[in-house]
Amino acid sequence: MSEPRDPDQKKLYNIYALFGVSIALCVLPYMSAAILSAVFLTVLLIAACSLRKKAEPLSLVHNHMVFIIRSLWIAALMSLFTMLAASFYMFQSIDYGAFNPCADTISGQGIEALEAMGYGEFYTIAQPCIDDFIALNYNTLIVAVAIAGGLPLVYLGYRFFKGMSRAVKGYRIADPKSWL
Repeated sequence: MSEPRDPDQKKLYNIYALFGVSIALCVLPYMSAAILSAVFLTVLLIAACSLRKKAEPLSLVHNHMVFIIRSLWIAALMSLFTMLAASFYMFQSIDYGAFNPCADTISGQGIEALEAMGYGEFYTIAQPCIDDFIALNYNTLIVAVAIAGGLPLVYLGYRFFKGMSRAVKGYRIADPKSWL
């Protein structure tokens, strides 16, 4: 990556670095990485809105901030639809058979006992069945995750590389409000 020519380009480098780190963190299989990614994406959205507001309307920074903000909102919209599709797929394909022994134990407790039961007690009863449930439905869960996250992740990656390559060269995005 070349050294920034002016302070505006340095701002763009920093914003795109945060964008790239956010994308990289969201694919790691750790809850803490996913939470950090969500925090970074929120900070990215706030920073992009702030920089867009401070920048001149036809400037390089304004152009790229519009592009980034639009990228995040479109990806959020995609995520909504892909999560609905993944949920529909998952609920049609999940085999609940592994939970039958635990369900029998829970239903044998009676309604009053279930209502009085805390989360910890309920988890203790259900815990022996969780590993079997995941093993039985592993492929379904993996496909559901791919359905839910695949398209938004590919979209964000595409928009990141498109914007970053233009920012490194000091160029504007031709149509920052386009979907692609």
